[in-house]
Amino acid sequence: MVEIKSTLEKVLERAAAMGHASKEDLASEEKNKQGMRLAADYLQGNTKDLAGSQELIEKEPLFRKGLVEVFLRNIILPRDEGPAENREGNAGPFGAGKKQRRAADNF
Repeated sequence: MVEIKSTLEKVLERAAAMGHASKEDLASEEKNKQGMRLAADYLQGNTKDLAGSQELIEKEPLFRKGLVEVFLRNIILPRDEGPAENREGNAGPFGAGKKQRRAADNF
């Protein structure tokens, strides 16, 4: 949630530097912030159902944008580019079963 607040603060500072932010700008930023909050709550397990906000997600593009931003920020990609079988805990003789360890020892 710290990132969300800092992003909002940056936007408001930028709007203040350019002049007075209009009510429309503030309302659109609030919709974006609501979407970000809903996504953050969902990822933290505080909200289990996004279907209750389906109508708002479909009608408000800024709400949807905030939702998508948080989801995209929280995607974790694997760092290893090797085959999937190597990423699943098979760390050679250290992560192998007994038969595989014996075969590695005999090698």
